[in-house]
Amino acid sequence: MQLNIGIQRAIRRDMVLSADYVRNVNSHFLLGVDVNHVGDVRFFNRTNALAAVSATNNSFDCGAATDNSAINCAIENGASIATYASYGLTSANDFGGVCSSCAFQGMNPFST
Repeated sequence: MQLNIGIQRAIRRDMVLSADYVRNVNSHFLLGVDVNHVGDVRFFNRTNALAAVSATNNSFDCGAATDNSAINCAIENGASIATYASYGLTSANDFGGVCSSCAFQGMNPFST
C-alpha cells in the first residue's frame, strides 16, 4: 500500500512552501531467515571442497589431484562450475538444505 499526501502554498512570488507525507507499507511477503547460515563462508569445509574437486577431476579421467593441471584437464574435457557444484563444491541449499559432504554446509550440516 502506498499513500502520498501533499500540500503546497504560495507564500509570495517565486516562493512555495510544500509539505508532503509519504507512506509505504508492504504486506503478504514471506520472510525467511536461514538460521543455519547455509552457504556462509564462515562455515566453509575445506576437506569437503577438496574432495569435491578431486571427485570432479577424477570423473573426467584427470586423476584425483586438486592442483591446477588436474583442474585445467577437467575443464578442457568439459567440466564447468555446475559440474563441480554437482559433486559438492556448493552450498547445501542446492541439495535441499541438508548436505554433509558439501563445501558450504552451515552451522549444522544435518539440519535445514
